[in-house]
Order: sequence, then structure tokens, then C-alpha cells
Amino acid sequence: MTFEQLAAELQVGSTLAYELRNEPWFPKPIPLSSRVVRYSRADLERAVEAMPRAMTSEPERLRRKRIESMKAGGEPAAAA
Repeated sequence: MTFEQLAAELQVGSTLAYELRNEPWFPKPIPLSSRVVRYSRADLERAVEAMPRAMTSEPERLRRKRIESMKAGGEPAAAA
């Protein structure tokens, strides 16, 4: 499946899917050529079954947003 199909399968947006792609549990792409990669549905299903069930740290983009808000003099946003 394409990356867009993978994001749709996970029911997440492309930004979050790109972030998830860097996680150690995420399945590796299958290169078909130097510019074309696909993902295996079976590998994705196994990875999702084995993925950590709770985030252990605040996502980077939320942390940056909270820090920028505090620098601007605003109230710190609640961590998700």
C-alpha cells in the first residue's frame, strides 16, 4: 500500500503518519525502485498489534507549541 493508504488505514493524518514512521515499532517500507516504496498491510497489522499502548512522553510538536506559548507570555497549555 502507498503511504497515503497507510495513513488512511491507521485513520490518522499524513503529518502524524510521518511522525509514526520514525518510531522503532513502525514497519519498514518495501522499496520497489529508487523513488517508489510501498508498505505491507500484514507488516502494518503486526506492528500495530505490537506497538506501545501508551505514549511515554509528550509528542515533540505539542512540546514545541507549549514552549512557544510560554515564551510569548501565554499560559502553558495542558500536556495531552
